[in-house]
Order: sequence, then structure tokens, then C-alpha cells
Amino acid sequence: MPSVKRLNSLKKQQDKLREVIEKAQREMKEVARKKVAEESGIVFEQAKKTGFPMENTALLIGVLLEGKSKIDSHDNKAVNRYIALYKEFADKNGIPMEEAEDSSIEDEDVDDVGAEC
Repeated sequence: MPSVKRLNSLKKQQDKLREVIEKAQREMKEVARKKVAEESGIVFEQAKKTGFPMENTALLIGVLLEGKSKIDSHDNKAVNRYIALYKEFADKNGIPMEEAEDSSIEDEDVDDVGAEC
């Protein structure tokens, strides 16, 4: 038989679960924020290892925009060249290659990357 006492107990249980979910969501957002910060730091440190003048924001953004344009226009040859350059750089600098292992767009020949890294 339905009871007010049981209903109130279920409401309290529901409220507690809602609090747990909200806390977990806040924690997930915080972990995601920390993850982005860590990834950004890793990318920045790797970029510094290239010798690129990181303090020259205009040059940095210009290079990134040019690369993005090639990616957006599906210039697979350029993208595969970027990946090959990164793989060579990572190999020379002892950087783990997980994110670049299977990044090639197509099986196109990539010019010799030379000593640009």
C-alpha cells in the first residue's frame, strides 16, 4: 500500500542521487579542464623544442592558419608531410608517438623530410 513516509524517503534518496550526479559532473568538468591544460602544456613544450620563436605570436598564428587552411582544403599531401615531419621530430626527441601512429590521410608518397626538424 502506498505511503507518504515511503514517498518522502524516495524523494530524499532521489535528492541524494541528484547531488552525487551534480558533484560528479563538476568533477568531470574540472578533470576535462585540467586535461586540456596538460595537453596544451605538452604541445607548447614540444613546439619550443623545435626552436620555433614561440614569443612571436603573429608568426605562430600565421603558420597555424596556413596549416589549417591546407587541412581544411583536404591537401592530403601537405597533411601527410606534416605528419611525417612530426614523426621524425618525435623520433629525434624521444616523444611518444601514440597520436601520430595512424594519422596519415592517404597512402601518398611524402617527400624526403630532410633535416628540417
